[in-house]
Amino acid sequence: MAAATSAAAIAISSSSSSRLLHFSNSASDCQLINPFRLEVSEAKSFISSSSPQTSKRRHGVHCMAVGTTEAEMKKNSGYEIQTLTSWLLKQEQACVIDAELTIVISSISMACKQIASLVQRASISNLTGVQGAVNVQGEDQKKLDVVSNAVFSNCLRSSGRTGIIASEEEDVPVAVEESYSGNYIVVFDPLDGSSNSDAAVSTGSIFGIYSPNDECLAVTSDDSMLSGTEQRCVVSVCQPGSNLLAAGYCMYSSSVIFVLSVGKGVFAFTLDPMYGEFVLTQENLQIPRAGKIYAIYEGNYQLWDDKLKKYIDDLKDPGPSGKPYSARYIGSLVVEQAGGRGSDGHQRILDIQPTEIHQRVPFYIGSVEEVEKLEKYLQQAGYIDAELTIVLSSISLACKQIASLLQRSSIINLTGLQGTANVQGEDQKKLDVISNELFCNCLRSSGRTGIIASEEEDVPVAVEETYSGNYIVVFDPIDGFGCQCRNVQIFNKMKIDQAKQECVISVCQPGSNLLAAGYCLYSSSVVLTLSIGGGVYGFTLDPNYGEFVLTHEDIKIPKTGRIYSFNEGNYDLWDEKLESYLNHLRQPGATGKPYSGRYIGCLVGEIHRMLLVGGIYGNPKNTNSKKGNLRLFYECAPMSFLVEQAGGKAIDGHQRILDIKPQEIHQRMPIFIESADEVEKLEKHLA
Repeated sequence: MAAATSAAAIAISSSSSSRLLHFSNSASDCQLINPFRLEVSEAKSFISSSSPQTSKRRHGVHCMAVGTTEAEMKKNSGYEIQTLTSWLLKQEQACVIDAELTIVISSISMACKQIASLVQRASISNLTGVQGAVNVQGEDQKKLDVVSNAVFSNCLRSSGRTGIIASEEEDVPVAVEESYSGNYIVVFDPLDGSSNSDAAVSTGSIFGIYSPNDECLAVTSDDSMLSGTEQRCVVSVCQPGSNLLAAGYCMYSSSVIFVLSVGKGVFAFTLDPMYGEFVLTQENLQIPRAGKIYAIYEGNYQLWDDKLKKYIDDLKDPGPSGKPYSARYIGSLVVEQAGGRGSDGHQRILDIQPTEIHQRVPFYIGSVEEVEKLEKYLQQAGYIDAELTIVLSSISLACKQIASLLQRSSIINLTGLQGTANVQGEDQKKLDVISNELFCNCLRSSGRTGIIASEEEDVPVAVEETYSGNYIVVFDPIDGFGCQCRNVQIFNKMKIDQAKQECVISVCQPGSNLLAAGYCLYSSSVVLTLSIGGGVYGFTLDPNYGEFVLTHEDIKIPKTGRIYSFNEGNYDLWDEKLESYLNHLRQPGATGKPYSGRYIGCLVGEIHRMLLVGGIYGNPKNTNSKKGNLRLFYECAPMSFLVEQAGGKAIDGHQRILDIKPQEIHQRMPIFIESADEVEKLEKHLA
């Protein structure tokens, strides 16, 4: 059965325009990021929404100012969704946190999603029961304790923003190796109440984030068995809770809930399994000043002092209301109320200065009238500039949501034509319109994009100053989408280049200025392939916890290949030199075997195959398309960047694609992309 493919394209650039580079450390200048809004079940509401108003064209292509009010966004979307990522960016824009802390918290949320997947499949994967070892506390370690500890540690290290990691499962804090080291100290219990997992009862992870502090009072004597580095780690970690920058927990139950505070209230995010993101579900949580539930382990009642016994007895007394307090004890701290007041029975928990890493204290937490609010929450990391990391993250979020829409497109009636045409005069599919809106919303909400240029729009979009950033993003939201009606592969491709001037001048740069390029393939699996200038890497979406996982490292195109991809239906429209080249490929030659012809009808599908097996792809000009079919800006340049990073070559038949400067936004041209050795053969025939 014949397979078909389709694709979508994106691109990002960096702008030096002062108007587009509005950044300030002043709290008064900081603006909230416009949060991403879309509900896929209401996706069809986008189909009928009006397109943005474009400015008059005076001298060719000009910018189109885009700015939708909060009310308009809500009206168009039908439902408002705010992810943890967009919420963190909003806090950053409001100068509550910085980009570094955002990365740390994101790395923690990544760990939580992975642990949630492990906990959910613990019985199936044989991760229940005891590991056979004990931790530093002398407690039997569960298998999930060990795995969860490794997951947390790895995510925090890979963030590049943590300097010291202190786990409840380890004897001493660990200094992150210098090549990955950052400024933050993260303390965590990877799986609180892990014994509950064997019985499929709620468990959770607890974490807190500090800045370094050399004034702590930890005891590390001269004859200590700790090394100098370990002693410095202990001193840095042992800080009172009042020094926390952020704290929180993640509860693994019938749903996965991430509760976080960065010092400005408490917020809860629920993991949406549809596209693997934490979504804001409870804002500014406030514990009632009084309650009628207590959670204390009464198995130790006879071991308590008389004062505590009396307190519990009083709670059980029906009193004037005729109803005693209800007892609820699950065995996992995380499941208890978040916030309120925390006390050791005599003083505020957050005021206690630790004197050792595993110091234990009595702990009471609950409503304000009984004890004090106790919460705060966390962050994540990356290996490249934090600003560009955020842009790429917003693109990956758009890709995940589009993947979800495509998967259900036939069910929710998103196949077929929209009834309008784009700037190219091409019929727009319903998913063209929705995907375009998705990308624009995700990119605007990142707070890092200054200009957005879509293949579906006539002119580039200048992001309103409130949300404007440094980068230019260019994309084709659904490239080759005509194949989607047959439920075949769909792709996104994207590019990111560094802008030199405003708007169109900034956008129209040669591909050699690219910062990054990539594509996202939607098929039996969802694959995001990316280069940031140091090789090509492929990431596959793991549906268990909704994250892209590295599966193809440092991809290299074979120097030669035995597959060619041309639309041979246009053979009679090509010039004689190209016809001669195709005839050459069809000859058995010295090997006795001709090249195999494979044509999917989608640039990204061809490139994906070429990256893995080599060969040549061609989309030449012909007598009907004298300038070629593919757009230099949206398709040719980004894919050429990817191919060159993987060791291949891309030409228009005479010169390198990445050296060509676009003269207009939608400029078309011929393109040949191939393994290195195949280029020389082609050039000889076309000379």
